[in-house]
Amino acid sequence: MNMYLQTGLLIIILSIIPGCSWFSSSQKNAGCGCSHGVCRVGASAKEQKVSLRLVNVLDKELFDDAHIAGGEKVESICVSVDDLARIAKSWDLKVPVVTYCSNYFCSASGEAASLLKSMGFESVYAYEGGIAEWYQLHHDSAPALLEGPMLEEYLQMVIPMPEDLEEKDGIITAAELQNMIKKATL
Repeated sequence: MNMYLQTGLLIIILSIIPGCSWFSSSQKNAGCGCSHGVCRVGASAKEQKVSLRLVNVLDKELFDDAHIAGGEKVESICVSVDDLARIAKSWDLKVPVVTYCSNYFCSASGEAASLLKSMGFESVYAYEGGIAEWYQLHHDSAPALLEGPMLEEYLQMVIPMPEDLEEKDGIITAAELQNMIKKATL
């Protein structure tokens, strides 16, 4: 396929794929609708020391439907990209942060990771496979790694990792993320 056809096809796909609030016209209010724009699952910084923060940058409805499970020392939260800078000001810069959105077509996780890096966070990663890949890998074999009813159709979409993504700094795979979660809970 020539480059123009590929680009056109990608634009069409991106315009019809649900699950990425970055492309949504409601991005201004794409936070979580919770107090201060944050939905939390798992460790709360006030309750115990957070060793890893998982930041889902999708809409609240999608976060509520399916997200990576939090747990002891792992905070799983939903924050819109628009609210991220304001909310992240209260976070410890030394706690590793992993951002994710829906899948490889959604660029909001990379945008969020870049923002956090510019704010001085020491360990920031983007899990570009997103909740769709995480669901596909773990819903049968390790359901404890997921939370929510998991009813949205985009979770079923199989989207391969783009070849050029492997070479980008700060991008992690599902296996690397799973190891980070295990390490944080020890």
